[in-house]
Amino acid sequence: MQEIFLKKNLESFYLLQEKKLTVAILGGGVTGQALKNFLKKKEIPYILLDSNLTCDQAEIFSDSTPIENLPPFYLILKSPGIKPEHTFLEEARKRKLPIWSEVEFARIFTPAKLVGITGTDGKSTTTALTTHLISRDFPKTKMGGNIGTSFIELCEENLDFVVLELSSYQLEDSENLQLTSATLLNIANDHLDRHKTLENYIQAKMKIFSWDNPNHTAILNSRQKIFPIPKSYSCKLQFFGTEPNDDAIILKDGIQTKNFFYSTKNFPLFGFHNFENLASAILLAESVGVNNKNIQTQLESFQGLKHRFERVLSLEGKEFINDSKSTNLHSMLAGIQGFQDEFFVLILGGIPKVEPLDPFIERLQRLNVSIYMFGEMRKTWKSELQKYSKYEILDFPNLEELMYTLAQNLKTYPPCKIIFSPAGASFDLYKNFEQRGEHFTKLVYELFGKENDKNK
Repeated sequence: MQEIFLKKNLESFYLLQEKKLTVAILGGGVTGQALKNFLKKKEIPYILLDSNLTCDQAEIFSDSTPIENLPPFYLILKSPGIKPEHTFLEEARKRKLPIWSEVEFARIFTPAKLVGITGTDGKSTTTALTTHLISRDFPKTKMGGNIGTSFIELCEENLDFVVLELSSYQLEDSENLQLTSATLLNIANDHLDRHKTLENYIQAKMKIFSWDNPNHTAILNSRQKIFPIPKSYSCKLQFFGTEPNDDAIILKDGIQTKNFFYSTKNFPLFGFHNFENLASAILLAESVGVNNKNIQTQLESFQGLKHRFERVLSLEGKEFINDSKSTNLHSMLAGIQGFQDEFFVLILGGIPKVEPLDPFIERLQRLNVSIYMFGEMRKTWKSELQKYSKYEILDFPNLEELMYTLAQNLKTYPPCKIIFSPAGASFDLYKNFEQRGEHFTKLVYELFGKENDKNK
């Protein structure tokens, strides 16, 4: 196989196109299929390698096929779900074959300016919120990446901006993406089965920033001091948080930037984590030139995402919140951060990720919370958490039994919020967190009646 040096630019792509050089797509999931469709449209030959072969088409191969047994190819486009230590990739590196991520490949073609968002939690909400804030001044704005549409499907559209949600899996494979603006919302222990250490995970996330680009704006959370900021940089560096020197200061009634005071009185989301998301989104919108007054108008009309601190029902002082998208401890803790003395009900469940319980135990001792638990989690979490809870932790095999018991007990509780924030993966009982969230909402309506929703 002849080695061809390919730079990440349009000239290299035209070389592939002109000489009909074959591209290898590693991974046949959503990203792999989108890449396949793009190459097909451009009439570039490809082979697709995947562990699950569902057809016997000539261009489809098992990802365990030795490289020497494959048709000659000159570039590998890697899906983010494929681990870096995959045998095929290790062999490709020995042969000095170029390996590109879908994001950096799509970056070649886009005429739009790019805004990037990453973090352990809050990425999807902030991506949708930032898109909403920008879209009034720049109507030709779309979001994609790790949310909704793959970037490769958007890259050739005539857009002003593409707002990209970027996971650590996508970023670890990407070189300098030269985004116009980017934010890292937060970091907690997550995906360590992939990245091995927290330091590796942070380094992957930090690749979203272009430190040597004076036209780039890098936005960070001032509450977290663990980000390895270079000693020298030429980009514009901004912070959001509660510190008096922050570029976006979160206050009780609004967010103050260097340019404007944004009232949050009519912001429809609640919880401190959502005000952090908003502060970050405001800085992103300001950095690309959105009018301050239009940002204020837009933040008041944002509807939020399904299953992410979504208000389901308000009834006689009891408010049901669907936060099924909470699939790890850090996400759940971020959601309940604003609760101090206020009594509330917390529903936990699912498959816990490998992360220490210490942050929850420390918080639990100061909370006035009644915990209900279901699924796999009760086998590992209940006995430890019960030592520190003010109330008996009730556990159930499934969500139905939990909700029926909650319905009986709720009449004895004062006005409060009932927060469904599982803090675990959904796969013990559900296909995904969306199905889990829909089931919770369905049970709330069945047990408490949608028609009685007086306060929504």
